[in-house]
Amino acid sequence: MVIVWWEQAQQFLLTVAMGLFLAPVFHFHQKNVNSFPIKGIWLRILDLAIWLAAIPLVFWVLLRTNQGEIRFFLFLGLLTGAGLYFAFIASRSNYYLESMSYQIGKVVRKTGLFLSVPRRWVTNRFSPPTPPPGE
Repeated sequence: MVIVWWEQAQQFLLTVAMGLFLAPVFHFHQKNVNSFPIKGIWLRILDLAIWLAAIPLVFWVLLRTNQGEIRFFLFLGLLTGAGLYFAFIASRSNYYLESMSYQIGKVVRKTGLFLSVPRRWVTNRFSPPTPPPGE
C-alpha cells in the first residue's frame, strides 16, 4: 500500500491535533495533583485512570488515521502537538486551569468530609465502649 505525501501530512496534522488535545488534559492533571487533598495510593490510582483514558484514545486516533500502522512521524506529531501547547498556550491557560483545579479540590474535600461523618458515626456507634481510666 502506497501512501502519498498529502495523506501522510493529513495523518501528521491529525496526530498534532491529538497532542494539542491531550496536553491540556495532562496539564490539568498536573494542577490537580497540587491542589487535591489526596496523596499516596489514591494519587497513583488517579494517575492510572488518566493514563488508562489517554492511551486508548491515542491508539484509536492512530488506528483511524493510519489504518493501524504505527509510524515514527505519528509519535512526532503527538509530541509536536504537546510541545506547541506547552510553548504557546499553557502560560495563557494556567490561571483557568488552576482555578478549575482549586474548585474541584474544594468539591473533593467537601465530599470527603461529607462521607467521613457517617463513617465516624458508624465507627462510634458500633465500637465497644472504652473502659474508664484506672480500671
